[in-house]
Amino acid sequence: SLKDFINETLIKTEDIIKEKGRIQFRELANLLDLNEVQVKSVVAKLIDEDRIQGTFTEDGKGFVTEDKLKKEIRRNLK
Repeated sequence: SLKDFINETLIKTEDIIKEKGRIQFRELANLLDLNEVQVKSVVAKLIDEDRIQGTFTEDGKGFVTEDKLKKEIRRNLK
């Protein structure tokens, strides 16, 4: 059903983002067999549901989790 597809897509997206920490929407779209607009909607829903914490990248073409960003900042401060 459509509801199952949406739930599976949300779970897959959440897992990929948490595993990678930083991802471009184009790559995510390829992994999920969706387009970039759909992927952005899925990511926005995960943020709204507080299932992922982070921010869109500066160029707006990707997403980075809070944890990944903290690690990158710490690494750059060394």
